[in-house]
Amino acid sequence: MLSVESIALVLFVTFALGVAIYFLLADRIKTVQSRLETVSTSVKQWTDWLRTSDTANLRQEFSTQFQKFGEDIVTQIGSLKRLSSEETEKIRQDIVRLAEQRSIEAAVNHIKEITITKEEFERLRQMVVKLGGKEDEVERIELLAKVLDTSDIKALTWQCKLIHLLEGGLAPETEEDSILASGIPLGAGKKLLKSLEELQIAITKKVQAYWLADKYSWFTAYTREPEWLKERLESLIAKEFEYQKFIRNNLDRIEQGLVVISEQYELPSGKVDIFSRDIKGQDVCIELKYPVATSSVVGQLLKYREDQKARASGTVPRCVLVCPTIPEKLRENLQRHSMEWRELSMDDGALRSGHEPIIAPTLLISSGISNARNLVSATSSGSE
Repeated sequence: MLSVESIALVLFVTFALGVAIYFLLADRIKTVQSRLETVSTSVKQWTDWLRTSDTANLRQEFSTQFQKFGEDIVTQIGSLKRLSSEETEKIRQDIVRLAEQRSIEAAVNHIKEITITKEEFERLRQMVVKLGGKEDEVERIELLAKVLDTSDIKALTWQCKLIHLLEGGLAPETEEDSILASGIPLGAGKKLLKSLEELQIAITKKVQAYWLADKYSWFTAYTREPEWLKERLESLIAKEFEYQKFIRNNLDRIEQGLVVISEQYELPSGKVDIFSRDIKGQDVCIELKYPVATSSVVGQLLKYREDQKARASGTVPRCVLVCPTIPEKLRENLQRHSMEWRELSMDDGALRSGHEPIIAPTLLISSGISNARNLVSATSSGSE
């Protein structure tokens, strides 16, 4: 236990330390008091200045600053309005380019998501084959019309089935059951096969079997849908009939003085649409095509000319192709074989000719186009 002397000693030491600390910090305390007094004086002066300042001057200064700020805003707006046309066009192109890029990306993503079956792909392929060029389609439909020789849907159906059987080869003598099971009449089917062989559309090998020739592999695409083929054949027949009637009623547009001898005039190689004679008594074989003539017509007209030449004891007939549209290469080919052409449309009646039309009975007709033109020129010069 602490004695009274010990406690008194502790209190004395504590008091002594407190006095020592006070004297050490007295100067610092005075410095702080001095600074506080200085701040108080400054605050008082600033307050007095605010109270005594000219309020009008402050208002004017504020107004000036605000006006300057407004002018800066107007200047910025004006600079935006003064964008050059080049900059505006560049911005527009950037927007269009971005839109196109996003459209392409969307299309690519859509295509990536699309999947088709093998059957769907085959159907699309066949559709592309059918579409082809317009000239090819017309020529192929004409050949099919000649081969199938009907637009009756029942007959077309079994004929189309028979053509499809030729893809893998068909031996009619040993596959009669298969032919009958497909709904193909046996006798008529064999007759069609013979016809295809004669036209070299189908080929035979050592065994009595038939295959489609490579050149006519498109037959399978065109005969896949009998209804589609029926529509094309009927359309071709109707339009050709209408065009033939139009030409028959406007024969003077082809050439003045022509006299019709026969329509569908039979020759060993086929039927001439219009067989006529000109004002000098020369035979004229007129072949009609609609809507576009194809290169195969040249061979057809050459056969007609030879057949009629033989029938007329060596007299060469004129051959004239009449069609709404005749390609330039075909015109040149006709001229090389001394044949004539006329482009005549039912719509506007406009006539283009590969032969000068006869305008006087004294003009002698030549089967050569260049000769006819020379004669016309000579006749004109003589009359002058």
